[in-house]
This record gives sequence, structure tokens and C-alpha cells, in this order.
Amino acid sequence: MNVLASATALDGSLETCWTVELGNPAVSTQVTLTATLDEAVRLCELKNVRCTCGGGFSPVRIAVDALTSDWVEICAVFPADSNMAQTLPLTIPDALASQEASAVRLRLGGSTDAFGRVIIYELGLLA
Repeated sequence: MNVLASATALDGSLETCWTVELGNPAVSTQVTLTATLDEAVRLCELKNVRCTCGGGFSPVRIAVDALTSDWVEICAVFPADSNMAQTLPLTIPDALASQEASAVRLRLGGSTDAFGRVIIYELGLLA
């Protein structure tokens, strides 16, 4: 199940991409993608972030947040600076695993590019 499909920011085709200019490559500079879920998902069901970035234009960090009673960061993954498809496993803290989320968001922080550009061909949260 693809919980967070790329449809909100991307068209699902690996022939096209979504680009953002953060302006600064620092990890503290970020862009947020948010998806409201059709039905709540238990956090323990979230398994991976799937992404394909433009080599040289990858985010440094992807924080995964969930809306339970409030927004909470459940984990972070660190994609390689590569244009290869990556499946990054999520490590959900035991204290949060049984909670349900009605929305999720991915915060892309920093860039491997000196000008803060990020290029994404595919981005999804898999359960």
C-alpha cells in the first residue's frame, strides 16, 4: 500500500520530476509535503520511504511526521546522493507504534547541491 503517493507533488511518471529551490543547502532549510489519509493508519504499519532523486540534488534528510493527536516526528531517513531508486526503512519507536495517524508529512531538509536545489522523481511512504 502506498500511503503517501507522489501524486500531490509529482505525476507518477519517472520521466518527469518535481523541483524545489531551498536557497540554502543547510539541513535546517526544508520543504514539507503533507497528505491527509482516507483512513487512519497504525504507525507500526509504515515500513519504508521510497524515493528517486536527481543525483547531486538529493535532500540530506527526510523527516517523517504523523498526525496522531498532534504532529509528532516518528523517524528520519537519510537518502544517498544518487539518481537510483532507494527504499529507506523506517524505524518507528515502540512508544508510537500502536498509535494511528490521520495524516502524514515528509519534511525534506537540506540539499546535496550547493544552491539548495532538490529534484525528486519519485517519493512515497509505503506500508
